[in-house]
Amino acid sequence: MDTIFALSTAPARSGVAVIRISGKDAHELLGRVFRTRSAMAPRVMTLGVLRDRDGETVDRCLAVIFSGRASYTGEDSAELHLHGSPAVISAALEALAEAGGRPAEAGEFTKRAFLNGKLDLSEAEAVGELIAAETSDAARNAAAMLGGALAGRLRSVYDELTDILSHLAAEVDYPEEDVDPLTRRDAIEGMFHVEHSIEEILSRSELARAFTHGVECVILGAPNAGKSTLFNAILGEERAIVTSAPGTTRDLLREHTSLGGVPLRLTDTAGLRDANDEAERIGVSRAETEAASSALALLCIDRSAPPALEETRRAVRAAKSAGRAIVVATKCDLPPDGRALQTISAAAAELRCGTVELSLLSADGEEKTLLPLEEELRRLYDRGSLRFDGTLLSSARQFAVALAALEASRSAREALEHGVETDVALTDAERAASRLGELFGRAAPQDIIDKVFANFCVGK
Repeated sequence: MDTIFALSTAPARSGVAVIRISGKDAHELLGRVFRTRSAMAPRVMTLGVLRDRDGETVDRCLAVIFSGRASYTGEDSAELHLHGSPAVISAALEALAEAGGRPAEAGEFTKRAFLNGKLDLSEAEAVGELIAAETSDAARNAAAMLGGALAGRLRSVYDELTDILSHLAAEVDYPEEDVDPLTRRDAIEGMFHVEHSIEEILSRSELARAFTHGVECVILGAPNAGKSTLFNAILGEERAIVTSAPGTTRDLLREHTSLGGVPLRLTDTAGLRDANDEAERIGVSRAETEAASSALALLCIDRSAPPALEETRRAVRAAKSAGRAIVVATKCDLPPDGRALQTISAAAAELRCGTVELSLLSADGEEKTLLPLEEELRRLYDRGSLRFDGTLLSSARQFAVALAALEASRSAREALEHGVETDVALTDAERAASRLGELFGRAAPQDIIDKVFANFCVGK
């Protein structure tokens, strides 16, 4: 492999900048640009001078070398610790390129660690998750995953599944031999346990994702239903324009916030109705698309005024496309309208969700509490005994692969229960094992591996 290098710290003015080098010629490459009075020892910082190809001094800095299996990548590597001037960084990178190094691609250091057996695929993904962590929960889970917690949990399920597979394969391949096959009931119970284990990992991970990545939450409703007022109240600032005229909001407004201890990726949307102009039509379309990709919809319905039934039905349909919903009865400081109350009750029944009543302004203009909505959020996203112990799936890829493994294991179990030929159940069980193995890198396709590391930053 080429000897690669890259800046691993932020490309901005700073006190210290770190450049990483890795490859079979890493120490030689460092020696071509870095001069020191004494021999360098592995894992010991050494003071020296960084020079360009003309011998001109670039910086007086520190360097350290790592040998083979003792390095992050599993191959000889080195680091330069420079002063964080953009000019110094640029000159150092240029000197390394002129000395024979190749600029690293995104995630190439961690990819080499994976290829050299230093990390499995779930641990490599944990590196990216740790860098991208936005909450302490996310950082805690990624750090534990990097220590092998998820891989260990997945391997135990994988080993249980492959044990069942070996017996089923023996029954299919050697029907005349005395191979002590599992009974059909034993195989069914084993597959059911595998299925339950995957389901448990998925369900815990889905809840955990709300706290590590934030709940994708969209505010929906007919025009003038109080959506932007609610958006501003949750944020605690006048982020969205609020007027008495319907249709003020045209585009999506996004903010990260927290309510009731639940992190939210909050989106305000245009009122859902047959729009009068092209800009509003685009806004309505975007609102409906946003709802379909959201985990939670807050459906605002004005409790004080007769509802526009077609607009409300459209908003309910959009809310139904989200993962979960809460009906928010707004403007409760005003006298209630009978038909509006019926509409609110019907919407909650159709969405199978809870209702909260909010009055964001009292008659004297005082701000009111969001406590009812906070309590409903805490009920929906109850942390309970949830532990961020590194056994939780964190990436969209991991969720998709685990779901595929669950579907395949369920198919295998159902085939056994229905008395189908063993080789049919074996095919499904093998597919489940293949997908489980893909989670921690065993026989993962090359294109999957490439996509995982393409999401990394350069220098990691």
